[in-house]
Amino acid sequence: MSSMTRCVVGVDGSEESANAFAWTVAQADSTRAGEIVAVHAILPAAELLAAAAQVNLDPLRAERHRLLNADWINAADARPVRVTTELVDDGPAMALVRSSERHNGATIVLGHRRCVGQHKQVHVGHVVGQVLHRSSGAAVIVAHDTAPTAVAGPLLVAVHGTAAADDPPIAWAVEVAEERGLRLLLVPMTTSARPFAAQLQRTLALTHPTLAVTSEVSHGQSVEVLAGLAEHTSAGMVVVGNHRPNASMGFLADGLARRLPMLVACPVVAVPVY
Repeated sequence: MSSMTRCVVGVDGSEESANAFAWTVAQADSTRAGEIVAVHAILPAAELLAAAAQVNLDPLRAERHRLLNADWINAADARPVRVTTELVDDGPAMALVRSSERHNGATIVLGHRRCVGQHKQVHVGHVVGQVLHRSSGAAVIVAHDTAPTAVAGPLLVAVHGTAAADDPPIAWAVEVAEERGLRLLLVPMTTSARPFAAQLQRTLALTHPTLAVTSEVSHGQSVEVLAGLAEHTSAGMVVVGNHRPNASMGFLADGLARRLPMLVACPVVAVPVY
């Protein structure tokens, strides 16, 4: 099963989640073999507050269930895509992480708002950050202004250190690129990574002869380099490693995975690296 064949998507009626769901439908539709799990979370705290105030939340739950199975997933209507829904009592981030685990590590797709101009943010929001911190699988971060169409541009892949073909971000990108006939563009993030990117390009040419692979010599800071290349090449997605911290490091996830989505219009894929 491809890395993008089964996806878990958070939906809540917002513009961001609606666009993320529509984008996911477009990817599944392009392969004619997609399965999407639409997840909506009701915070347990709401249940506790309602119980304390003796308020019946059944009407709210029924309305959320109706929306989840109708308005929030209508982008999949008349498409050859299988959609299932889950209404869960959980926080939004952990609802997605746990759903992904139940579905054998399905890729998580999240919508977010990419602010520009004087209101530009440096990092992604709380829910996306929590997913990056907790998820053991790939997470695709889709901006509210990303076109909900099938990926057509090249896949940019950030190459760090001693990168090899079996590194999770590389393997994820190769699988998706081969399935969809996309070009792979390797971007070494440091000067020391350049020979490894060149060797990786040669290795992939031998092991995946039908895959178009090129590399790009980069200059400057990692985030700015990738953002500029993504715009210049009309990238379909940018794939980066998500270096998940251990418990002693607290909440902070990999800076590149958290900053890049605020700078590019195309989706950013964060693949855990251990």
